[in-house]
Amino acid sequence: MKVKEASIITRALLKYGYSGFCLYILEYCEPSTLLEREQYYIDTLNPEYNILKIAGSSKGFKHSKETIAKLKAREFSLEHLEKLKEN
Repeated sequence: MKVKEASIITRALLKYGYSGFCLYILEYCEPSTLLEREQYYIDTLNPEYNILKIAGSSKGFKHSKETIAKLKAREFSLEHLEKLKEN
């Protein structure tokens, strides 16, 4: 993958290194309120590297043409297909 095709967070990590970032636990909460609290922090902090603006949703995310081609070309074992059917 070329750097200009990489995600914004990948490019930032390559540019600034891992030491240029930090991870904080903002709040401990019950699983039942997790999405509500995540949405609160997305709305309040407007994080630069969070491309998804709705908690628990991939709405707005777009795969690259290369990734779409790779996904379409995948081959699954019979065991894997059976597991997918179970869910």
